[in-house]
Amino acid sequence: MFSSINDEGGPANVANAVGNGGTAYYHDGYLYDGAMYAPVDPSKIRPVYFPYSSGGRPFESVAANDGRDYNDNGVVITKLQYQRNFDPKSYLRLFGYTEYSNWFEGGPGNSQFTGYYGGYLNIYDLPSHTYGFNANYSNQLSDKHLLGLTASYTSARVSRRFTYGYPGNTVGYGFTSLVDAQGYCYDASTHAQTSCFTGTRGTFPTTPPGTPASSSYVLPTGTVDVVNPSGAPTTATWLATDAGYVNTRLNQVSPAFAAGAITDQYRPNDRLTFTLGARFESFDDRLGDTTGSPARQFWFNAYNNEHCYKPGALGVRQFPVGPTASGPGYAGATPALCAAAFGPGYTQADLVNLTAPNVTSSVFEPRFGLTYSVSPDTVLRGSFGIYARPVNTSWLQYDAVNQDLASFIGANFLSLGYNTPIHTLRPDTSTNVDFSLEQHFHESDVSFKLSPFYRATRNQLQPVPIGAGGVVSGFNVGQQTSSGIEFALKKGDFGRDGLAVQLAYTYTRSRIKYGNFPSGTNIIDGINQYIQEYNGYTSACASITAANANLCGLTPGTANANAAPTFAAVDPAKTRRPLRTRITRSLHNRYSTVMPRTPRTIRYRSRSRVRTAMKRLTSRRLSSATSTRASPSRRA
Repeated sequence: MFSSINDEGGPANVANAVGNGGTAYYHDGYLYDGAMYAPVDPSKIRPVYFPYSSGGRPFESVAANDGRDYNDNGVVITKLQYQRNFDPKSYLRLFGYTEYSNWFEGGPGNSQFTGYYGGYLNIYDLPSHTYGFNANYSNQLSDKHLLGLTASYTSARVSRRFTYGYPGNTVGYGFTSLVDAQGYCYDASTHAQTSCFTGTRGTFPTTPPGTPASSSYVLPTGTVDVVNPSGAPTTATWLATDAGYVNTRLNQVSPAFAAGAITDQYRPNDRLTFTLGARFESFDDRLGDTTGSPARQFWFNAYNNEHCYKPGALGVRQFPVGPTASGPGYAGATPALCAAAFGPGYTQADLVNLTAPNVTSSVFEPRFGLTYSVSPDTVLRGSFGIYARPVNTSWLQYDAVNQDLASFIGANFLSLGYNTPIHTLRPDTSTNVDFSLEQHFHESDVSFKLSPFYRATRNQLQPVPIGAGGVVSGFNVGQQTSSGIEFALKKGDFGRDGLAVQLAYTYTRSRIKYGNFPSGTNIIDGINQYIQEYNGYTSACASITAANANLCGLTPGTANANAAPTFAAVDPAKTRRPLRTRITRSLHNRYSTVMPRTPRTIRYRSRSRVRTAMKRLTSRRLSSATSTRASPSRRA
């Protein structure tokens, strides 16, 4: 990956992004090896060097300007097969295999840049051990029946770990909290209740170990007299509430899939052949244990105490706790306080650190096919079948190496209706119907094939971006219908001397209808909220009226402070030109993809024209169903 300082043009060219005049440093950090949610022990702090960096160097030393990110993929496969022929008409074939694969990434170059753009994550480790077995039995029962039986089993052990923080930003990172017996957090100076997330915490050293400045580092420890939310005196203790693995995700879901199938090829005469079959698949995804240390539950409790959300609304809101300038304030959120603070529909966060041994599901898949030879030059074929696709294991459960898993779950999934680390998703299924006419022109080397097709899915898994670094999740919220026709024309034989030509054309029309998340809203609703949020920062939404409330996402008569930066008065002495305002037109998504086209922006030179345009645009919001225009493409 071309992500080094030199690849970006050298130190002078990246000074603004890297800082330090463009000089690159290794992003080293610290970790805490002591017990979690126990009195902190400063002797358990140790320095950690950036992964896979050269050894024997000083802490946070200057990195080479030609240091690039790396990507390593490896695979080792072993196979074993045994076959027993019982007679000329039947046999049994056994097949087994093992596979080890790895996908390792590191971002020493990318980590230098503000925002971590391009390149790879600091760490991405995905080793996998897979074992599989397949048995196939075939028996020609008669000249009209060919029986086939198959059974298979596949098991994998997977451990996926990636980070976009550790260890580079643990220098000065807060990892201890001043906590009382009830789990409330306190300010180190005022000894009054404060937020466990944004309040003061004990931090790792801010300087490299062994330097003169590090000798002044003091980590607060012990027990402190504080005043609890009700105003009574009590005590709080400095506890270790994290180990320093900042933004480090973990997934240990391991799949075990079993399947069995039976088929019978029935040929009543020389022209007609039927293929009847049925397949049964069982999907067992073994989950990891997200229990963690006692600090894990502390963070879940603290998150619920300090956050509010509204089902379907983007993001969560942090509820202020502790004393304020006007009074004692509140000890924590309640449904009533959330609604009063943020509006109707908001309620208290209700995250639960649920663990379970596995998520299981099964699918029955009947299938049918036929072939009819009208003549030696004309053949008709047709098929029907139901097919299943297993869930991506990384979408079934979310875990973290750091103790505060609650913030990740809450920020990304709570408003969608998921309040636990486990998502009980199901395999998506498709019903496929195909028909084909195969025609050979008599006494020539020209033939063609015409194949109309139809495909409909249920519980289609739709990928949805979450977080940074290109990470996505998926949900059973899609229902796709695709239909079309394929045409192939062939002249000649590519296996012989002479001219051979083949032309192919496919016409596909596809539509996706997005179903609701558990919150009662869908993907399109979320996109429309982003549009409203953007509009809220434009001068067209500076004054909320009944005419633009839907476009701006605010209640009529509400003051909109967000629009103030783009609605500032212009000095008449400097310009006489009217202000240029922008509003965003609602999206026309005619494509069956998750992400829509970039919204168009329209510029207007007078507010009256803005108001007139908004009346036209208010109703132009995305529906829950999007469709594609028919277009030539290859079927996936």
